[in-house]
This record gives sequence, C-alpha cells and structure tokens, in this order.
Amino acid sequence: MPQHSNFLTHPLLLYYVAKTVIATGIDMFSKIQFNGLTCIPFICTHLAKSKSSSYVKRLLGTKLRRHCENVTSPKAAERAIEMTSAMIDLARCDFDYEGYMSGKIDTSAKKLTRPTICFDEWNVWDPTRAPGDKGAEELYDLSDALAVAVWLNVFVRQAKHIGMATIAQSVNVIAPLMTTERGIVKQTTYWPLFLFSKYMRGKSLATHVSSAAYEGKTFPAWLASTMDLPLLDVSAALSEDGWMNLAVVNISETEAMSTTLPEVAGPVKIFIVGGKGNHIRDNNQEGAENVAIRESCWDGYGKFTFEEHSFTLLRWNSRACP
Repeated sequence: MPQHSNFLTHPLLLYYVAKTVIATGIDMFSKIQFNGLTCIPFICTHLAKSKSSSYVKRLLGTKLRRHCENVTSPKAAERAIEMTSAMIDLARCDFDYEGYMSGKIDTSAKKLTRPTICFDEWNVWDPTRAPGDKGAEELYDLSDALAVAVWLNVFVRQAKHIGMATIAQSVNVIAPLMTTERGIVKQTTYWPLFLFSKYMRGKSLATHVSSAAYEGKTFPAWLASTMDLPLLDVSAALSEDGWMNLAVVNISETEAMSTTLPEVAGPVKIFIVGGKGNHIRDNNQEGAENVAIRESCWDGYGKFTFEEHSFTLLRWNSRACP
C-alpha cells in the first residue's frame, strides 16, 4: 500500500479490488472527506456518502416537513459534488515551486485519469417518522417524491463528475417499493425514479433556466448563499435514438409556471407526477394509490405550463425538429 500520512491520521477506508483503489469519506461535507483527497495519486474513484434525505435530514427530524425546504435540500448535494470535484482537480494538479529558478517545474497532473465521484446511499429519510431501530419503513408523500426528482436532476446535471449514484434502499427500508403479503406497493418516490431510469439516458445536456427563485428557509442554512434556487429545477438528456428528455420539478407548492421552451417538434409526450390533482402530503398505501404518473401529449406550440408541486418529463424526437 502506498505510504501517506493521511492513511494514518484519518479514518479513511481503502479497498484494493483488481488494483483499483476507492477512497471513502464519512459524509458530503466532512473535513475528512476533503483531507482524504490528498490521496488522489493512488485513487481511481472517490466515494461520497450521504445516507440521508435532502443533505442530512436525519439531523433535522420533522423540521424538513416544510415542503420547499425539503425539496430544495438535495441542492446541497450538488454543491458537495462541485466542491469535491474541485478538490479532486486541486489534488491532481497541485505543484510546488521547487526548481523554479532552474526552470524545471513539473506541472503535469499527478494522475492522468480523473477520478469520478461515487455518491453512495442517497435518499429521503425522516428518522422521527421512520425510526431505524423500528425498521425505517418510510411512508413517503408527494413532497418526498419531488425531493427525489430533484436528487435525480442533480445527478444528471453533474453527470460528468459522477461515476455511480446508489439509492438507499430499494425495498421496504426507506424504499420506493414496499412489500406486503398480497403484493408490492409503489410509493410516491418510485415514480420519478422509474421515469429517470427508463428515459433519462444518453448524454446530459446543459440547460438555461430563467424563473423566479425560492427565497425561504433552507437546510443547510447556507445553501441559498452559495447557489440560486429557481422554482423550476431542470435537467435534460439526449438519448442515442435522438429523443430529447426534459425533466422539470416545479417546487412551488401553490403556483403553476407558464414557460417558453426552445423550439420543439410535436407531438411531445408528457409524464406528470403530482400537480394540481394532488396535495403535497398525498401518499400511496396498499389499496390506495393517490400519486401516480399521468400521461398526455402536447403539440409543442405556445407556452407550456408546469403544474404546481409537480414533476414533469417531456419527451420529443429531436431529429424531427426543423
């Protein structure tokens, strides 16, 4: 194993698997996480952990029952990804000025390949609502589904930095699927995960969003001081077959947003989770599926309205555009 002081002074875990080294931190913003990045010359993948909801909901309990605070909180993960990526570059490209006078400064990267970030155990979890020692069986509502959609938008927007992002968990324990003796219950959080998994593939695209911003309380409290929080949270992907996929979360609890989109060629397929037919506290239980996907079509002309407290996926064939 390469010798480095951080191996001894910080509780990092190093795994050798087929000569691949993975470094893991504790959570998204720990000093240990960033100090560990000095090991970059030996690391192929950096593992960022956040076994939480929107950032660290386990520290908040019921405070994040405020809807907008809940759905904007995953944006803290976006800042963590950006910060970690910058630290990876700093660790790779740092050099000293020894030899400056002789003109022999070595400015080559310490590692030619750029490590990616593996975001481990992301999800929504309120331990006061679903205590871990009692099984952590969450009953998610529409607000939580929109928070999951924002999480997924974050990962698409930051795709160039992400090697892997794993949800915690998949079935029963803080999960989108719950099992009973009679079958499976698809929780509210299942639907955005399903739509992203099925359609948001291919190349991640940059988007330009101009909308009103959320200006209320956030968790963490510093979030709004580091980035804008538009009421429309957006990501986009272009699939290999030429289909454009535009994922939009309207985080506003009360206001629909009428928007102008780039030129599109109809028909546009529409998938909506939540919106005007739901309340943000609606949930799905056995025998009562209150939140699901609504499908429709749009001709692509004029403005499009994103309903209040909704997740919308728009799909159209980009090759048909003039």
